[in-house]
Amino acid sequence: MVRELEKQGRKLKLCCITPPVKKVFDVVELLDLFEVYETESSALDSLA
Repeated sequence: MVRELEKQGRKLKLCCITPPVKKVFDVVELLDLFEVYETESSALDSLA
């Protein structure tokens, strides 16, 4: 899915993920594929 979005010039941004989910993403090296933000507002600000 991420690669398909990149082909279209789009990005998937995540926010408010819990520490256990973040740890899993880190272990399986998914954090390199996504922009992760602590809050919804910071994710939205990154779009501007």
